[in-house]
Amino acid sequence: MKTNVKPRTARYRRTGFSVRHLIFLYTALLLTGLAALAGLSGCSRGNAVLVLDKYWPLSMKTEERLQDIVSTAERGCGMKIFLLYTEAEEDVPAALERYLAEEKPQAVITGAFSALTLRPVTENFPDIRFYVLDAPPGRLPPRSPFIWIRFDAGPVLPELTGKIRTFLERPAGAGQRGGTPGNPAGSLPALAFLDPAMDARLSGDPALAALNIQRIQIQDSESDESIRKKTGDALAIKPALYIIAAGKHSSAILDLIQQQGNPGSIVLEDKEDLPSLADFPVLASLEREYSSAIPTALLSDAGPGDILTVPMKIE
Repeated sequence: MKTNVKPRTARYRRTGFSVRHLIFLYTALLLTGLAALAGLSGCSRGNAVLVLDKYWPLSMKTEERLQDIVSTAERGCGMKIFLLYTEAEEDVPAALERYLAEEKPQAVITGAFSALTLRPVTENFPDIRFYVLDAPPGRLPPRSPFIWIRFDAGPVLPELTGKIRTFLERPAGAGQRGGTPGNPAGSLPALAFLDPAMDARLSGDPALAALNIQRIQIQDSESDESIRKKTGDALAIKPALYIIAAGKHSSAILDLIQQQGNPGSIVLEDKEDLPSLADFPVLASLEREYSSAIPTALLSDAGPGDILTVPMKIE
């Protein structure tokens, strides 16, 4: 007997949702997920430009190190960060004005030296946020158009001074002198070249009060001749430890110490920005972590005149 069998056709069971409804639902969920990821990564925040001049320590890093800093910062904030190199003889404001007019970034990041000449640029581009990394210590200009980012050693100073104390209170080795009369700790001698801000912090630290540390304050405006004299006179004590946190003068001081042939352990700032340290075992280094400071600033709600503080770290 011949039987006609109709081919079976697929049917959706009616549950209140049509195929069109299901497609719409899945699409909405997908877009919601993508939007959430975008919000987490900050990828909708646009881009920024980093203005590099020869006076900024960040500009003195190797190209490889600089690219590593920028890549890490980009991952931290989700923004694309471009580099604008300026030559010594170039008009930085004019170069930046041309860049801003053509590229229209959302933010500008610069060092303190370039910021001195950029106030007119901020007035011409009021919708762009201007950040100054490495804000100097002390009072800043009133009614500033800049958002200032200042690195702060305060949170890590207890760890740093603990390392210094442990080192200086160890027994003196061959050829090393212990403490001096009147120094109850009998510690090894140390020589510290400090900018005024760091000098004030270390001088009031009880962990260092009884130690044999000769502190020499170095002003930002100090002349090369003055630094040579201060350094040469102080090296007569032949310290076991050098503490160097003298801002832009740190490199010159370290050069002078090397020339005198007085090797010793060292505590300093930003060791990768200084000359060869082959003769100086590094006990500790206070580091400015630009790769985290940049996204911290870009993702903040800070406005013109605000100061953001970013803790330094110890390596």
